Amino acid sequence: MSKAALEKQVEDTSACVTEWKRALANIEQQFQAANLARATAKKRREANALKASMADPGAVAAVKQERGEQQAAEQTIEDLKVALPEAQAQLATAEKTPASARHELAMFHAQLLMRKRIEVAARIDAAIAEFSAAFKEFEKLGREIEAVPDLLARNLHGVMSQVEEVAGLRRVAAALPGYFTKFFPGALHDERPKTPLAASETTLWGLHDEKNSKAA
Repeated sequence: MSKAALEKQVEDTSACVTEWKRALANIEQQFQAANLARATAKKRREANALKASMADPGAVAAVKQERGEQQAAEQTIEDLKVALPEAQAQLATAEKTPASARHELAMFHAQLLMRKRIEVAARIDAAIAEFSAAFKEFEKLGREIEAVPDLLARNLHGVMSQVEEVAGLRRVAAALPGYFTKFFPGALHDERPKTPLAASETTLWGLHDEKNSKAA
């Protein structure tokens, strides 16, 4: 079902609820009117009861009329007593439908977001694959640089700490955005400032961009 159809369903079911609420309000108004009519008729009948018992034609007619109106009002009240719970049941049923329709619409929206998230996840997968390939090449070049004779200072234990700089793992970590720590919350804190990897590589090897050198 389309978004427009789901929105229409929410609108229609909500309108149905409104109609049943209006029907209940109308029944309550009819109750009030019938109770008032019954009370009025009873009061007038009682007011003419004495004269009617004395065969006063006007009073007899009034009592007859008020008795009919009172009975009609009482019958109306009895009918409304039947209609009221039925209308309440219809309203209760109708109120469940918009909630279900709104849930379907919300799920439709959620699924759109899920599909978009899957698309973004595919972009992340592609970026991870590209990063992995680039990092493998980065490591390979580091090993080749390390193998250059007499490039790195040595001591009794072999190559000095410059090897770590050649490997560049800390500088790669420093080049990553801060939110990468979310994936490795237990990693040791490194005070090295965040620096783009290309910039830290340039600084490490003492190389400069040719354009910048010419401009200097």
